[in-house]
Amino acid sequence: MAIGVVDLPEPIRLKIAELEQAIDFETIVSKGGNGHVAIGLNRLLQRRVVYKFYYWGDGAHVEPKRLAQLASDHILPVHDAAPLNEEDAYFVTPYCSNGDLEDALVTARFGPLQAIDVALQAAAGASYIHGEGFLHRDLKPSNIFCTDDGKFVIGDFGSIVPIQDEGYGAALTKHSLIYRPPEDFDGNRYYRQGDVYQIGMLLYELCGGVLHKNERDWLKPTQQLRYDGLAGYDQQAYATEIIQNKIKRGQIFSWDAIPAWVSQRLLSVIRRAVASSMDRRFATVADLVAGLNNVRRQIYDWRILDGTPCLAVQNKAYRIVEVQGGFRIEKRLSGNWRTERRLHPQTMREAVQLVEHA
Repeated sequence: MAIGVVDLPEPIRLKIAELEQAIDFETIVSKGGNGHVAIGLNRLLQRRVVYKFYYWGDGAHVEPKRLAQLASDHILPVHDAAPLNEEDAYFVTPYCSNGDLEDALVTARFGPLQAIDVALQAAAGASYIHGEGFLHRDLKPSNIFCTDDGKFVIGDFGSIVPIQDEGYGAALTKHSLIYRPPEDFDGNRYYRQGDVYQIGMLLYELCGGVLHKNERDWLKPTQQLRYDGLAGYDQQAYATEIIQNKIKRGQIFSWDAIPAWVSQRLLSVIRRAVASSMDRRFATVADLVAGLNNVRRQIYDWRILDGTPCLAVQNKAYRIVEVQGGFRIEKRLSGNWRTERRLHPQTMREAVQLVEHA
């Protein structure tokens, strides 16, 4: 939500005033419990930058100066990071004019191989962060940014915590409800498998899975009636409890809604990544990457062009067009598309199978 400077907490407001000697701030956005983001133009460098202000005072988060030392092709560079006081800190990253993965999921549909490639890029960033001794804890689409050269990189570090000797990270702050792994509700312990779970969620959405943004949409009709009769905190608390229980039981995923061109092999990898039990997931991000690379060699490169699933095989191209009473398969060798009149699929899954075995 866009806000004005006057709406910011005093420590952040004072820092913004100081920074305005060099930065023309254009947009300030409240991220609720996830802090505040200020986007502006550095007048000297003529370059847009992003300042993220976040809470780090529980003693569990990474020191800001350590964030500035992170360096990988798979994460946004941190130009600067520093505490404001004992509770608040900030870090500075480049501005990505191509937006984030959340934007991309609205404007485009990804084929299975494209989805794997984006997930692998996010996984490479998470693997680097783990190798540095940290856990990310907030790998959601709005925190995966698209750079000017088309790469997807991790770009928010306000939830990072160190991995303790016992193999988990601890923090009192919580990130977006729907992306929290099930075990995160049973205490303040977060494991490597939590980041595996979130990468699995990214892949689920990239493959066409839907996660509701409005908390009310997660409720059954009778629950919505009760929800509508509440207000303020009571309303939010009621919905949160229901959603939390769905997450713990693994009921937030609608597997039947995944498009037919997403292979069962790929779905098996995603299901394992987002398993409710941490022990049933891939143990490390590297294990997930190995699973994805193995599947990548075995599936077809479906692309979604203008909403239509298309597949190119050697010198031929196929597409599946929905028509009244079923689907039509069209083939193109060169020039115009021609209907495959010998094929009469009644369902999208049947059409996909016919094309893949043509």
